[in-house]
Amino acid sequence: MEIQPNDASNPAPTFSQYLKSNKLTKSKLIVDYYPIINAFNSTFSKLADYELIAYKKSRFGQDMTGNAAILRNPFHVPTKKSHFHFFPSIEGCPGKNKTSISALSYKCDVAMNAGFFDVPTGGCLGKVVSDSKLVQNSDMMRVNFGITQDGRYVIGYLNPAEVSTSTYRELISGAVWLVRQGKVFVNQSRDIEHTGQQFISFAAPRTSIGFTAKGELVLLEMNGMESLKQGPSLYEMAQILIEDFGVYSAINLDGGGSSTFVAKGTVLSECCDQCATSDLPNHCPSSATRCERKVTTINCIKN
Repeated sequence: MEIQPNDASNPAPTFSQYLKSNKLTKSKLIVDYYPIINAFNSTFSKLADYELIAYKKSRFGQDMTGNAAILRNPFHVPTKKSHFHFFPSIEGCPGKNKTSISALSYKCDVAMNAGFFDVPTGGCLGKVVSDSKLVQNSDMMRVNFGITQDGRYVIGYLNPAEVSTSTYRELISGAVWLVRQGKVFVNQSRDIEHTGQQFISFAAPRTSIGFTAKGELVLLEMNGMESLKQGPSLYEMAQILIEDFGVYSAINLDGGGSSTFVAKGTVLSECCDQCATSDLPNHCPSSATRCERKVTTINCIKN
């Protein structure tokens, strides 16, 4: 059984509960906005300008491996065209499918699993806006990452009453704000979201989304295996993002057995979810006994 951000003994607070208990006002909420690179250029490239990176480095006493994508033109304000999206599974939300299958359906060049979800039902956890469509709103106090209609990244704790497609083009909820303004922000986020310390400190496969100080969008998947205590903790994930990718702000997305990175139809990540009899054909080249987990939402880079 994988370790979750919150459990019955330590549930995530709702937005309204958090405001009431902390006596905060709207003006004191932590929400950051940052301009997207190339968002205001007079011309828009029809092709996604991205770089794939196969990560391999000795860090924190382990041989760390993973996959990253750096996208330089996620959104163009004048034409309202985009090369980046959060997409629900083909079945919608609730609904689940493998990242590779959803990537094929949405014609993604690069795809990575995204938000947390209820495993039995496939219900999305948190806020989801996809291609200017509100898939789900939520009062859950979890960190959000998104793209606004006026060409900015948004990252932080959003009031559900203000989540609308007139403001946000893409939006997803994660669990734990990893990096804020170039510094590790894990402990501060933990205290806001009531995240369990074991979830933060445990070695496991991880996924994250963020952006650099230049305004480039960064997707990062790190391989691992929870049962073998392999992979980065969230503190280590934050350090990797800052030191190896120059990330300015980033959040943690669903990891563990959900962690999957796909490029040009090929699964590049080391799948770590146990296979079920219904999981054939196996889309994971790294193992004959490990499979992709069906997930609810994906990150998608597409032309």
